[in-house]
Amino acid sequence: MTTLILIRHGQSMANLNLVFAGHFDADLSELGHKQAELTAEEVVKNFNIDKIYSSDLLRAYNTAVPISKRTGVDIIPDKQLREIFAGEWEGKTFEELKSVFVDDFYIWRNDICHSRCTGGESMQEVGERFYLKVKEIAEENDGKTVVLTSHAAAIRAFMARCSGGDVSVMNDIPFVPNASYSVLETDGNRFDFTKIGCDAHLNEMVTKLPPNV
Repeated sequence: MTTLILIRHGQSMANLNLVFAGHFDADLSELGHKQAELTAEEVVKNFNIDKIYSSDLLRAYNTAVPISKRTGVDIIPDKQLREIFAGEWEGKTFEELKSVFVDDFYIWRNDICHSRCTGGESMQEVGERFYLKVKEIAEENDGKTVVLTSHAAAIRAFMARCSGGDVSVMNDIPFVPNASYSVLETDGNRFDFTKIGCDAHLNEMVTKLPPNV
């Protein structure tokens, strides 16, 4: 069995400014860097880390850096762990999305399992992409404990995919908080979550912002 520790990036500048990032490469905010340090402390205290993989986008990669520094384990960046490709939405504020992409954004807000960013990926597509990559990582690291740092929508879609592949359950799965971690055990085929969205270690640094990526 492989243990996977799935971490959402800390607060990004896009989160702070209520911007839909997608592949837009927004870095962590000052608070996001502090959250990353607290998450690293919590994870390293409770797990012996063998490998670290990360989305190559700055906000996810820099969330992994404090874990790498504490453990001496190098970070392996991978584009397949990126956030949803948001097409025409990338770098736009939520207010712009509501006024310019009225129909598509309405679906995102109210029926996310059937949503597609205008000109970009659907939630089902990002879930499948992410699932296949995580499955590959698990198979290559059998018996190890692996950290993966990624993004809110990708993690949410992956969680739905793990539930049995029925995209409709995504509507009932919330976004995990910034700098939270989730733990799952896998034999390479079945993924069993034992913890989801843990953020108590952040104390007063927990961010309760509108869902963003």
